[in-house]
Amino acid sequence: MAPVLALMAVLLLGARGAPAHPAPSPTPREPLRIIGRVHAVTAFCKAFQTHFNGAAVPLLAADDQLSYMHYTMGLIEPDNRDRVPEQRLYDDRVKLMAYLKQLFAQIAPAQSEINALRDTAKTASDPQIAKATVELASQLQRALDRQHQLAIDSLGVVHAMMDVATGTNLTWIPHPFDPQGPPSPPPLPGGYDLETQRMPQASRDVRNIISFDKQLDRIGDAEGDAAQSADTILSSC
Repeated sequence: MAPVLALMAVLLLGARGAPAHPAPSPTPREPLRIIGRVHAVTAFCKAFQTHFNGAAVPLLAADDQLSYMHYTMGLIEPDNRDRVPEQRLYDDRVKLMAYLKQLFAQIAPAQSEINALRDTAKTASDPQIAKATVELASQLQRALDRQHQLAIDSLGVVHAMMDVATGTNLTWIPHPFDPQGPPSPPPLPGGYDLETQRMPQASRDVRNIISFDKQLDRIGDAEGDAAQSADTILSSC
Protein backbone atom coordinates (compact mmCIF):
# COMPACT_ATOMS: atom_id res chain seq x y z
CA MET A 1 0.00 0.00 0.00
CA ALA A 2 1.45 3.41 -0.90
CA PRO A 3 2.17 5.63 2.13
CA VAL A 4 -0.24 8.43 1.37
CA LEU A 5 -2.99 5.95 0.56
CA ALA A 6 -2.61 4.62 4.12
CA LEU A 7 -4.65 7.72 4.98
CA MET A 8 -7.62 5.38 5.06
CA ALA A 9 -6.48 4.07 8.43
CA VAL A 10 -5.96 7.54 9.84
CA LEU A 11 -9.31 8.72 8.54
CA LEU A 12 -11.25 5.83 10.09
CA LEU A 13 -12.23 4.14 6.86
CA GLY A 14 -11.24 0.62 7.79
CA ALA A 15 -9.64 -1.97 5.55
CA ARG A 16 -7.49 -1.11 2.58
CA GLY A 17 -9.25 -0.98 -0.75
CA ALA A 18 -12.51 0.27 0.78
CA PRO A 19 -14.98 1.13 -2.01
CA ALA A 20 -14.96 4.78 -3.02
CA HIS A 21 -18.07 6.89 -2.68
CA PRO A 22 -19.61 7.62 -6.07
CA ALA A 23 -19.51 11.25 -7.14
CA PRO A 24 -22.92 12.82 -6.41
CA SER A 25 -25.02 14.26 -9.17
CA PRO A 26 -25.18 18.07 -9.14
CA THR A 27 -28.32 19.38 -7.44
CA PRO A 28 -30.01 22.35 -9.15
CA ARG A 29 -30.01 25.16 -6.61
CA GLU A 30 -29.80 28.89 -6.20
CA PRO A 31 -26.32 29.96 -5.07
CA LEU A 32 -25.78 31.74 -1.78
CA ARG A 33 -25.19 35.45 -2.29
CA ILE A 34 -25.04 38.77 -0.49
CA ILE A 35 -28.38 40.58 -0.38
CA GLY A 36 -28.73 44.22 -1.36
CA ARG A 37 -30.38 47.10 0.47
CA VAL A 38 -33.79 46.30 1.89
CA HIS A 39 -36.77 48.51 1.10
CA ALA A 40 -38.44 48.55 4.50
CA VAL A 41 -36.38 50.33 7.14
CA THR A 42 -37.54 48.34 10.17
CA ALA A 43 -35.52 46.97 13.06
CA PHE A 44 -36.05 43.43 11.81
CA CYS A 45 -35.22 44.10 8.15
CA LYS A 46 -32.08 46.06 8.98
CA ALA A 47 -30.88 43.37 11.41
CA PHE A 48 -31.79 40.63 8.95
CA GLN A 49 -29.72 42.18 6.18
CA THR A 50 -26.77 42.81 8.50
CA HIS A 51 -26.58 39.34 9.98
CA PHE A 52 -27.50 37.38 6.86
CA ASN A 53 -24.73 39.12 4.93
CA GLY A 54 -22.46 38.77 7.92
CA ALA A 55 -22.92 35.01 7.78
CA ALA A 56 -22.85 34.72 3.99
CA VAL A 57 -19.48 36.46 3.59
CA PRO A 58 -17.42 33.93 5.64
CA LEU A 59 -19.44 30.99 4.30
CA LEU A 60 -18.63 32.00 0.73
CA ALA A 61 -15.00 32.62 1.64
CA ALA A 62 -14.85 29.11 3.11
CA ASP A 63 -16.35 27.72 -0.10
CA ASP A 64 -13.48 29.32 -2.03
CA GLN A 65 -10.91 27.63 0.20
CA LEU A 66 -12.69 24.29 -0.17
CA SER A 67 -12.51 24.59 -3.95
CA TYR A 68 -8.74 25.18 -3.76
CA MET A 69 -8.39 22.21 -1.40
CA HIS A 70 -10.43 20.00 -3.73
CA TYR A 71 -8.10 20.75 -6.62
CA THR A 72 -4.96 20.24 -4.53
CA MET A 73 -6.15 16.92 -3.12
CA GLY A 74 -6.67 15.75 -6.68
CA LEU A 75 -2.90 16.08 -7.15
CA ILE A 76 -1.95 13.80 -4.24
CA GLU A 77 -2.55 10.47 -5.97
CA PRO A 78 -0.66 11.24 -9.21
CA ASP A 79 2.14 12.91 -7.22
CA ASN A 80 2.35 9.87 -4.95
CA ARG A 81 2.43 7.59 -7.99
CA ASP A 82 5.56 9.32 -9.29
CA ARG A 83 8.90 7.69 -8.50
CA VAL A 84 10.23 10.86 -6.84
CA PRO A 85 7.12 12.56 -5.40
CA GLU A 86 8.54 13.97 -2.17
CA GLN A 87 8.90 17.61 -3.26
CA ARG A 88 5.54 17.76 -5.00
CA LEU A 89 3.81 16.09 -2.06
CA TYR A 90 5.49 18.62 0.22
CA ASP A 91 4.11 21.42 -1.94
CA ASP A 92 0.65 19.83 -1.87
CA ARG A 93 0.80 19.62 1.92
CA VAL A 94 1.93 23.23 2.35
CA LYS A 95 -0.89 24.46 0.10
CA LEU A 96 -3.48 22.45 2.01
CA MET A 97 -2.22 23.85 5.29
CA ALA A 98 -2.53 27.42 3.97
CA TYR A 99 -6.06 26.82 2.67
CA LEU A 100 -7.08 25.18 5.95
CA LYS A 101 -5.76 28.11 7.95
CA GLN A 102 -8.01 30.45 5.97
CA LEU A 103 -10.94 28.04 6.20
CA PHE A 104 -10.77 27.64 9.97
CA ALA A 105 -10.56 31.44 10.30
CA GLN A 106 -14.04 31.76 8.74
CA ILE A 107 -15.84 29.44 11.15
CA ALA A 108 -16.09 31.64 14.27
CA PRO A 109 -17.31 34.79 12.42
CA ALA A 110 -19.90 32.76 10.51
CA GLN A 111 -21.14 31.08 13.70
CA SER A 112 -21.46 34.42 15.49
CA GLU A 113 -23.56 35.90 12.68
CA ILE A 114 -25.77 32.81 12.40
CA ASN A 115 -26.47 33.05 16.12
CA ALA A 116 -27.32 36.74 15.73
CA LEU A 117 -29.58 35.98 12.76
CA ARG A 118 -31.42 33.41 14.85
CA ASP A 119 -31.96 36.03 17.56
CA THR A 120 -33.19 38.48 14.92
CA ALA A 121 -36.25 36.30 14.41
CA LYS A 122 -37.52 37.50 17.79
CA THR A 123 -37.93 41.03 16.41
CA ALA A 124 -40.13 40.01 13.47
CA SER A 125 -43.75 41.18 13.77
CA ASP A 126 -45.03 38.38 11.52
CA PRO A 127 -44.87 34.91 13.16
CA GLN A 128 -44.40 33.25 9.77
CA ILE A 129 -41.42 35.49 8.97
CA ALA A 130 -39.99 34.76 12.40
CA LYS A 131 -40.33 31.03 11.77
CA ALA A 132 -38.77 31.37 8.31
CA THR A 133 -35.83 33.28 9.78
CA VAL A 134 -35.16 30.54 12.34
CA GLU A 135 -35.25 27.96 9.54
CA LEU A 136 -32.91 30.08 7.44
CA ALA A 137 -30.46 30.21 10.34
CA SER A 138 -30.69 26.41 10.58
CA GLN A 139 -29.92 26.05 6.87
CA LEU A 140 -26.85 28.27 7.19
CA GLN A 141 -25.85 26.27 10.28
CA ARG A 142 -26.01 23.03 8.29
CA ALA A 143 -23.73 24.51 5.65
CA LEU A 144 -21.28 25.75 8.29
CA ASP A 145 -21.28 22.41 10.14
CA ARG A 146 -20.47 20.60 6.89
CA GLN A 147 -17.67 23.04 6.13
CA HIS A 148 -16.25 22.53 9.62
CA GLN A 149 -16.42 18.75 9.35
CA LEU A 150 -14.76 18.79 5.94
CA ALA A 151 -12.03 21.02 7.37
CA ILE A 152 -11.40 18.53 10.18
CA ASP A 153 -11.32 15.60 7.74
CA SER A 154 -8.90 17.50 5.51
CA LEU A 155 -6.70 18.29 8.49
CA GLY A 156 -6.48 14.54 9.01
CA VAL A 157 -5.14 14.23 5.48
CA VAL A 158 -2.44 16.81 6.24
CA HIS A 159 -1.46 15.02 9.45
CA ALA A 160 -1.22 11.71 7.61
CA MET A 161 0.95 13.27 4.91
CA MET A 162 3.23 14.66 7.62
CA ASP A 163 3.48 11.21 9.25
CA VAL A 164 4.47 9.68 5.93
CA ALA A 165 7.01 12.43 5.22
CA THR A 166 8.71 11.95 8.59
CA GLY A 167 8.58 8.16 8.49
CA THR A 168 6.30 8.03 11.53
CA ASN A 169 4.00 5.04 11.82
CA LEU A 170 0.43 6.07 11.12
CA THR A 171 -1.77 5.91 14.17
CA TRP A 172 -4.50 3.28 13.98
CA ILE A 173 -7.90 4.27 15.33
CA PRO A 174 -10.38 1.36 15.68
CA HIS A 175 -13.40 1.54 13.44
CA PRO A 176 -16.40 -0.79 13.15
CA PHE A 177 -15.82 -1.17 9.41
CA ASP A 178 -12.53 -2.92 10.14
CA PRO A 179 -12.55 -4.69 13.52
CA GLN A 180 -9.54 -6.81 12.54
CA GLY A 181 -7.06 -4.00 13.12
CA PRO A 182 -4.74 -1.83 11.05
CA PRO A 183 -3.36 -2.66 7.61
CA SER A 184 0.26 -3.64 7.19
CA PRO A 185 2.80 -0.85 7.84
CA PRO A 186 3.30 1.26 4.72
CA PRO A 187 6.55 1.03 2.73
CA LEU A 188 8.99 3.93 2.57
CA PRO A 189 7.70 7.23 1.17
CA GLY A 190 7.56 7.18 -2.59
CA GLY A 191 6.55 3.54 -2.87
CA TYR A 192 3.72 2.53 -5.14
CA ASP A 193 3.39 -1.23 -4.99
CA LEU A 194 1.57 -3.61 -7.29
CA GLU A 195 -1.39 -3.97 -4.97
CA THR A 196 -1.95 -0.22 -5.01
CA GLN A 197 -1.69 -0.10 -8.80
CA ARG A 198 -4.46 -2.68 -9.04
CA MET A 199 -6.85 -0.55 -6.99
CA PRO A 200 -9.52 1.33 -8.96
CA GLN A 201 -8.53 4.89 -9.76
CA ALA A 202 -11.38 6.27 -7.64
CA SER A 203 -10.18 4.28 -4.61
CA ARG A 204 -6.79 5.98 -4.87
CA ASP A 205 -8.25 9.49 -4.81
CA VAL A 206 -8.13 10.86 -1.28
CA ARG A 207 -11.15 13.06 -2.07
CA ASN A 208 -13.24 9.93 -2.34
CA ILE A 209 -11.76 8.54 0.84
CA ILE A 210 -13.10 11.49 2.84
CA SER A 211 -16.25 11.93 0.70
CA PHE A 212 -15.16 15.42 -0.33
CA ASP A 213 -17.51 15.75 -3.32
CA LYS A 214 -20.46 14.40 -1.36
CA GLN A 215 -19.79 16.88 1.44
CA LEU A 216 -19.53 19.75 -1.04
CA ASP A 217 -22.86 18.77 -2.53
CA ARG A 218 -24.54 18.82 0.87
CA ILE A 219 -23.01 22.23 1.60
CA GLY A 220 -24.39 23.49 -1.71
CA ASP A 221 -27.83 22.08 -0.90
CA ALA A 222 -27.93 23.88 2.46
CA GLU A 223 -26.70 27.14 0.94
CA GLY A 224 -29.21 26.88 -1.90
CA ASP A 225 -32.05 26.35 0.59
CA ALA A 226 -30.81 29.37 2.53
CA ALA A 227 -30.77 31.54 -0.60
CA GLN A 228 -34.38 30.63 -1.38
CA SER A 229 -35.44 31.26 2.22
CA ALA A 230 -33.71 34.64 2.18
CA ASP A 231 -35.63 35.62 -0.97
CA THR A 232 -38.93 34.73 0.76
CA ILE A 233 -38.06 36.79 3.82
CA LEU A 234 -36.83 39.73 1.73
CA SER A 235 -40.17 39.90 -0.05
CA SER A 236 -41.62 41.22 3.21
CA CYS A 237 -38.96 43.89 3.67
